[in-house]
Amino acid sequence: MNMRIRFIIPFILAGILLAGCGSSGSPTEDTELVGIALCANEDWPEYPVAKKLEERLNETGKFRVDLENAGEDAELQNGQVRIMVANSARAIVITYVEGADEKDMITMVEAAGIPLIVIDREACKTNPDGEMMKLYNEIMSLPQ
Repeated sequence: MNMRIRFIIPFILAGILLAGCGSSGSPTEDTELVGIALCANEDWPEYPVAKKLEERLNETGKFRVDLENAGEDAELQNGQVRIMVANSARAIVITYVEGADEKDMITMVEAAGIPLIVIDREACKTNPDGEMMKLYNEIMSLPQ
């Protein structure tokens, strides 16, 4: 029995030491959620802008991004935004699905005290980098 304990103890100690390595918390513990709710899919002009925005926000170490595509389904987008609200997003960036009840979404998001930032689809076509920076600066300038 004594021999078994001597054999097992180094493995237990190694496990304890390895469990203590790395960061002190989960990667999302000290970050805030930013939701991006796009009306369509990867073929639309706002998608590359949203991906660049996601990358830029992640690089700050302050944010994590939930990027969703609704595939032109208003009900799906409404559900995606509800989840972002339920997850206490710091901000929600959106392009609305045609036919979506924008008024209800705006009311829901504002009632939760979450800033709603609308992507300018035309700017995504003519000046995608400028639009991404505009969105980025709006998020970064939000009061803490």
